[in-house]
Amino acid sequence: MKKIDLVLPIDAYIPSLAGNQDFYYSIKENKDFLKSLKEQGKYEIYLKDEKNNTQKYLGNYEHDKNKFIANIEDISNYHWKDILEVIKNNSNFSTIEENFKFKNNTIANLEIDNKNNNIIAKFEKFNNDNREKNFSEFIENIEQIPREFYEEFTPQNLTCIQKNQDNSEFSCTITPWKHLKELKIIDKEKTFEISAEEPEKANMKNLEINEAMLLKSSNIQTNAIGKIGELIEERANDFEKIFLIETRRNPTLKEFNKENEKELFKCIKAYKQTSKVPLATQKSTNALTLLKEFPNETFIDKECKKQLKFDNKKLYITTNKSISYDNKFENIIHLLNTYQHLSKLKEFEEFKNRPIILNNNNIKLEINNGNLKQLSGNLKEEEKNNIFKNFNFKNVKLLNTNNENIKKNSKSRI
Repeated sequence: MKKIDLVLPIDAYIPSLAGNQDFYYSIKENKDFLKSLKEQGKYEIYLKDEKNNTQKYLGNYEHDKNKFIANIEDISNYHWKDILEVIKNNSNFSTIEENFKFKNNTIANLEIDNKNNNIIAKFEKFNNDNREKNFSEFIENIEQIPREFYEEFTPQNLTCIQKNQDNSEFSCTITPWKHLKELKIIDKEKTFEISAEEPEKANMKNLEINEAMLLKSSNIQTNAIGKIGELIEERANDFEKIFLIETRRNPTLKEFNKENEKELFKCIKAYKQTSKVPLATQKSTNALTLLKEFPNETFIDKECKKQLKFDNKKLYITTNKSISYDNKFENIIHLLNTYQHLSKLKEFEEFKNRPIILNNNNIKLEINNGNLKQLSGNLKEEEKNNIFKNFNFKNVKLLNTNNENIKKNSKSRI
């Protein structure tokens, strides 16, 4: 392959000088690059940064007759915008093909057919036969395609197609303004199709609730063309209708069990991708189940009025009360009572041999293998006495006002 250096001039870093001295102008004046657009062959291109005196590989390209093929090393590299714009303005290729990878290692091929005004992006998945994950990545991939990769060439619709390992297939057509025109899901269990022209023909039950939630929250605008947006939003709202109870504060889940938890878990994954507001549960048993399914996520257990989180190593039990204006904290004894309550549930089995951290925003305690240890903060004398009197751990290690250790041994009844 022939090597071509594209120079990023020092003046390109100075906004007041940008324009005739920017990267686009530099490429436009690069005789070797312009010559390569007219001569068939294979070329490697490098970015030569004059300011930092560095060189970076950008990718390679080739063309045969009227087809130009670019293999892009990194789609986050914004310099490709200028490269593609120069190609557009200084050539007349009937087909431009762009090959690249997304962050999740999905291989993508984007083909611009200037002759027929078609733009098709194809994604290939080789290692997953899970519809839930595949669809989530499909939407993510669409959002990751830089608009500069295709909008410079022709203002036509973009059709994205993803074929999966299990022979399922997703396809989606969006306008240049990211408005959804058509969505198809070909699946052996549930096939779904909706179009902006005839949205009423869609069987919305075949679109999973979590899929509708992802579409609704994505950069793809579902509500801009006809009734298609209303139907998708209505399906997404089934999460609230089926799984949530009305509440003024944190979204609270209805009680769930083995029969409906599979669909619920899918919806929670979609919810977590779009919202940072913790979900609450009515029962501690449900909260513990969710902790195992969603490590590193915080859930509010309304039964014991605490925040719970599991990071695959430790279980954290934290007060759900904010510090009041007079700086009063929830009594640490309440957190110990919560620990006792949770430890008696069968769903706690997963956590019984894990370190448990109790935190009331002032004092931290750790329970590990039946031993209690104070990590930080100042316990009042009455709280210390309460611990020694009412909670039987194997060993208790507390701090006095000078942060020295106070030890007491006893038999555990927990």
